[in-house]
Amino acid sequence: MDYALPTSAQLPNFELDLIETPSPLNPLGAKGIGESGTIGAPPTIVNAALDALAPWGSKLLICR
Repeated sequence: MDYALPTSAQLPNFELDLIETPSPLNPLGAKGIGESGTIGAPPTIVNAALDALAPWGSKLLICR
C-alpha cells in the first residue's frame, strides 16, 4: 500500500504521432513482428516441465 499505482491525474499528457516507414526489402513494404511474442514460450514450457519433474530427481542436461 506504500507504493500505489499512478492515476490518470498524475500522468503527463501524451501526444501521439503515426510515422509510417515501409520496408524497402519487399514489394508490400511490410515488416515482420508476429513472431516476437513467441520467443518466451519454449523456455517457459521447458521450465514448467522441469519444475513438475523435480520431485523425481529430473535435471536439465545441456548437450554441447
